[in-house]
Amino acid sequence: MKKIGFASFLLTLLFLTSWNCSIFQSEQSKTVKKIEEYMTRLEKTGFSGSLLVAKNNKIWLARGYGFANYEKKIPFTENTVSTIGSITKQFTAAAILKLQEQGKLSVKDPINKYFSDVPEDKQKITLHHLLTHSAGFPGAIGEDFEKIDRDKFIRRAMETPLLFQPGTSYKYSNVGYSLLGAIIEIVSGENYETYLRKNLFAPAGLTRTGYRLPHWIPDSLAHGYRRGSDWGTLLDHPQAPDGPYWNLRANGGILSTVKDLYKWHLALKGNAVLSDSSKWLYYYPHVREGENAESYYGYGWALFTTNRGTKLIAHDGGNTIFAADFRRYVDENVVIIAMSNIAGKPAFRITGDIACIVFNEPYDLPPEKEEILSLNQLQKSPIGVHALALLTIYRIKNKDATQALIEQHFAPDFLKRVTMERLLKMIENDRRKIGNVLLQKITKTGDNRLTLKVQSKSTGEWWEIALKFEKKTPHRINGIGVTDTMPE
Repeated sequence: MKKIGFASFLLTLLFLTSWNCSIFQSEQSKTVKKIEEYMTRLEKTGFSGSLLVAKNNKIWLARGYGFANYEKKIPFTENTVSTIGSITKQFTAAAILKLQEQGKLSVKDPINKYFSDVPEDKQKITLHHLLTHSAGFPGAIGEDFEKIDRDKFIRRAMETPLLFQPGTSYKYSNVGYSLLGAIIEIVSGENYETYLRKNLFAPAGLTRTGYRLPHWIPDSLAHGYRRGSDWGTLLDHPQAPDGPYWNLRANGGILSTVKDLYKWHLALKGNAVLSDSSKWLYYYPHVREGENAESYYGYGWALFTTNRGTKLIAHDGGNTIFAADFRRYVDENVVIIAMSNIAGKPAFRITGDIACIVFNEPYDLPPEKEEILSLNQLQKSPIGVHALALLTIYRIKNKDATQALIEQHFAPDFLKRVTMERLLKMIENDRRKIGNVLLQKITKTGDNRLTLKVQSKSTGEWWEIALKFEKKTPHRINGIGVTDTMPE
């Protein structure tokens, strides 16, 4: 056998390394080019926000689109600070686990260990129940900006009837996470944000994340826009000196950037903020998110299995104006983080398509220009029958008839993701707001996407219904979003 000299071996190794690196760079450049084309088109149709895509511990793309402040023409960038909504919950959950590591509490503790005068129906509620939305509390017990202090909030929560016995079901609840925030303060003896800053944000290297402590430069914060009007920043609305009042504190409202959230992801990959045993609890699929749902809730994270059989750990958040989505495809080492600041064009509507681009799967490229359709054109299109059926669903009140129409006009894949039970509740909620409508404008926003602008006959309010359809026949509804809007 012929021997290879050491010099020849080195040259071969360098060649192979260079070859593999060029393949990787080619994959990255092709993917980024596709994402840029997608986002540039989306920006032309009114999207405003930021996007970060990373793979194999390397940021492939991080940039902004549109404006953080339209009046001052301040561009939205990857460093623009925006509210992340319910993504806040993962910080609250991490703080509880950190306190457990410090020996100051246990997730098995009943809440009456920390609150006095807990009524009998709530004495079996544990921190675990609060963390997994299985305590029985409703979604909310007040408006985000209501001036309510910690003690009054706790009393109101204790007086609120439970929807079910603790541990027997699932109901996504901001109330439970605000109670966890109160426990963090009681146990640590510190303000909620102060504890997070010392024990989570600083170790993770997060410098642009928090409520008040980063001492924000006003022009670094994104303004929100609704119905064409400037809603301002979250800090322009009522808050206590140390952060939000308690209907929002610890369950939402934290401000951050896509780059800071990526630092948080990297910190969680190691042990900078949480131990392996804490992270096992953090990501464990504790509770199914509704009957027959394919997703589970961990501690502040939702857990999914992708169509590739891989694990997705994710959470989104928003307040109908601002929106954010944080996706971690942990088996494939891919991270996608997006933020937006315009009602009706939320970040979580784009992250699915961005993931399809990264994983080389089919996706809908936004049109270069949105097309206005007539009612006649809609009726003749393959997706029109399903879009018009949805408006019928909003008119009828019979549950069986509603379910029959849903089964006929919604894609099976969508019903697997959302579940019939959850969709019926969503439809009922939208029905109360919308009901019988006048269809005022039909906009084709992609090959398989439509936006219907309607006016409620009962209230006179205007609504925008964004619909996504199956690519294949019979093109049933595969995604839906409803937001209020300006009159036409």
